[in-house]
Amino acid sequence: MELSCPLCTMPEIKSPMQHTSQIARLLHDEHMEEVAVLERLEGALQKQKSTTPPATDDSFMTGILIDLIGNTDTQINQHFVFEETFLFPKLAECGEVGIGMVLASEHQAIRETGTAVIALARAARENGFNADSWHQFHQLAGELIEWVISHVQKEEMALLPLIEDILDEKADGDLAQSYMASR
Repeated sequence: MELSCPLCTMPEIKSPMQHTSQIARLLHDEHMEEVAVLERLEGALQKQKSTTPPATDDSFMTGILIDLIGNTDTQINQHFVFEETFLFPKLAECGEVGIGMVLASEHQAIRETGTAVIALARAARENGFNADSWHQFHQLAGELIEWVISHVQKEEMALLPLIEDILDEKADGDLAQSYMASR
């Protein structure tokens, strides 16, 4: 199946049980972990106004910050790097250059916002939020959620089905092995 613009003809989202590709299953699982963390964060942001920082001893927020730091760091420094280093070039070899270019440009925006969110979250873990840092975190975390959810939807609806369609079993196995080694 040849797609002239994978992002314009979005196929149905596949459930994890439908992925036959090893690399698609690995990426899907990470996407679902990422979405779960961001959903918790979004719920916390909706409950806690941007003008009122959470208490320093708020254990729920502390747990979210810990998960957010770990998950965002993994996405930026492992997931994105793997896609850009191994997956997008493999897709380009198969004639699918556009999707890698679009997703890589989104990676850059997510990296910038994610790095700032991680820095604020780490500082808050040590000293809590003050009114200014909470307002900034609230705003940037909201932006991060929007960026990442949109990005994950593109990968789930366009990238993963494309992987399923164009990678043969050997290429899929090699990519999965490379990904596991990069963790």
